[in-house]
Formats: sequence, structure tokens, C-alpha cells
Amino acid sequence: MKKFIHDGETIISGDGTFKLAFFSPPHSTDRYVGIWYNKVSEMNVVWVANRNNPLNDSSGLFKITEDGDLKVLNGQKEILWQSNVTYRATNLSKAQLLDSGNLVLLSSNSTILWQSFDHPTNTMFPKMSTTFNKENYKNPLLQSWRSPSNPSEGRFSLRLDSVILPEFIIGNNDRPYWRSGPWNGNMFIGIQVNYPDFHSHGLSVQNDDQGTITVVYSNPENSLSNIELDYQGNLIQQYWDDTNGKWKVWWQAP
Repeated sequence: MKKFIHDGETIISGDGTFKLAFFSPPHSTDRYVGIWYNKVSEMNVVWVANRNNPLNDSSGLFKITEDGDLKVLNGQKEILWQSNVTYRATNLSKAQLLDSGNLVLLSSNSTILWQSFDHPTNTMFPKMSTTFNKENYKNPLLQSWRSPSNPSEGRFSLRLDSVILPEFIIGNNDRPYWRSGPWNGNMFIGIQVNYPDFHSHGLSVQNDDQGTITVVYSNPENSLSNIELDYQGNLIQQYWDDTNGKWKVWWQAP
């Protein structure tokens, strides 16, 4: 990826699966930087940079600045979003959209300084993983859009209830209204009843003895799939049906 892209330019992953560019949601003229599937006809945005701070015109710039940070700027050079890397690599930093859909900011020796997989919005997709510990496990894993035309943080969140006995909770303004059931080492016991393959084709948990757990989305059979927390609070696992040219639901809760 070059040092900057203007609105109207795109970045494509090496295998052509994912695209990064400015976009407007349906029925909106606001502009955002997002990542979505490049090879399907029905747009499905899986990550948004400036979700809470859109541009109101096409003057946007997405760039690596002189201090080595990724930023979304408007025409007045005001910062609408930034990656806030802790290690500054100056202008030797480079960004890359990987075949997995992960946007990474790299140092000159290819060390990952920042990655979008650590900052999901409302969607997880194959090969994506997020790590939690005792200090941050209550942070949302996913935060819904406010509406189909507004990707700013909505009122629904998916988070863990514990790192000792991991369990997913969907909250409505932090009030729980759905639980996955605890992870028993192989599966979430509440999901097993309705979808026995969820642990091998959906979300699973890997934990260690130090109180750290990693949430992983595994789907070896279909890379064009994802798990989305929609604006109505539904957790939906879907895949792209190329034959019919549309997204189809595998499983959803509640």
C-alpha cells in the first residue's frame, strides 16, 4: 500500500478477496474508510476506521503520517481517526491489506505495529482472532452499527462475561439479553444445542494458564463468511452463496 489514498482510490489484498476504500452506507452521503469483500456483488462492510467520525464530502485522505501513524483526514487536514500506535516508526512505516482482510501497519523490518484484527467493529471473519485478559475482557468484542446507514457505535455489544469460565453475552446498552452458555473446553454449551458445528466453523476460545484467552473465528471451508452483530442485536453467521449471488444465514442468535 502506498503512503496515502484519496477518496475514489482503492487498495486490494494480494489475492483479490478484500478491498479497502472510502464508502458511503446505503441512504447516506457520509464517507468512511472501510474494508469489504471485493469479489461479491452485494457489499458487506467488515471493518470501519472512522465509524464515529465521518467525512461529509469526498475530500478524505487515508495516509501514513510523518510520525508513522495511520490517519483519516478531511480536506482541512483535521484528524477524524488514527491508529494511535504506541511505537513510532516515522516515515519508514508501511501499511498492507493482507489476504485475510487484516489491515496491518508495519515497521521497516516488517514488525506489526498495529492491526485492524485487534480493533474489530461489528464483524469477525475467518482467521481473525482477538486476545483478552483479566483487565480488558469486558471490552466489547463486537459493537453493532447504529443503523444500516450509520456505522457509528450502536447500542448492542458482544463481550465476554469472564476469562475464568468464558461465556459470550449480547448486551443492549450493557444490559445482557442473550448468553452463549459457558465454554467447556470444546464448545459453548448453549450454542451446541442449536448449532453443533459452531465451535469448529464459528467462534472458539483458546486459553492459557496466565488468564489470557483468545477468541478465534475458524471456518476452514468458506473464507467468504463472517459473524456479524447487526444493528438490531442479532448475532448472525452468514456465507456468500455464489450460485444465487447473495448472503445466506447459517446460524443466528437470539
